[in-house]
Amino acid sequence: MDGSPSATDAAWAAARAAAWLGVGLHLVRALEWPAAGVPGLPPGDAGRVAARRSALTELSRLADAVQVSHPGVPVTGGLTDGTAADVLTSAAVGASLLVVGVRGHSAREGPRAGSVAVALARSTPGPLLVHRQAAPGADGVVVADDGAPGSAALLDTALGTTRPGLQACRRVSRVPSGALLLELSATSSLAVVGRPPGAGPLAETTSTLLRRGPCAVLVVPVR
Repeated sequence: MDGSPSATDAAWAAARAAAWLGVGLHLVRALEWPAAGVPGLPPGDAGRVAARRSALTELSRLADAVQVSHPGVPVTGGLTDGTAADVLTSAAVGASLLVVGVRGHSAREGPRAGSVAVALARSTPGPLLVHRQAAPGADGVVVADDGAPGSAALLDTALGTTRPGLQACRRVSRVPSGALLLELSATSSLAVVGRPPGAGPLAETTSTLLRRGPCAVLVVPVR
């Protein structure tokens, strides 16, 4: 999390997922200090110290608030130097689920996944949830099932259960623009897509959902 509204929303979504999965929650914040410093902060080490202090304060406040709302979920937090993509990729190793927010925005298309979320979707070792607020009244889950081994069980693979309101979207990967999956996701709170294990380019449907989909997207590595 980086203190933005998008990251804060993602932290709360992660808390709900942790409670659902019965696991702990670790809030991660990356601190990348540019060589030119940050406007409004002192140059050099003094500015870096001030930035760390501010980031730790925000992280601690959020962790405390989440813990109060989810007393059954162990909540921890950590600040790590490095780029967001590198820090989150390392944090994802061994995690049940990595949750990030949507940072980009288009006046015409609404919230869009930022470059960090897209990069993580290509390389994280486990399931990745790119959190995005669904449209009012949207409910249920849409799953992209292209018939490949493992694709029909994406929810079970990622979360260990099947949520109510599941909609099966067959052969969606054959729609080059992702139009069919986008149409179904407009009335859903979550879209689930798979990707081959290992780093590599995303399928066009997955990329379309991440960049301009109307709901949260769960990306699951499948064998």
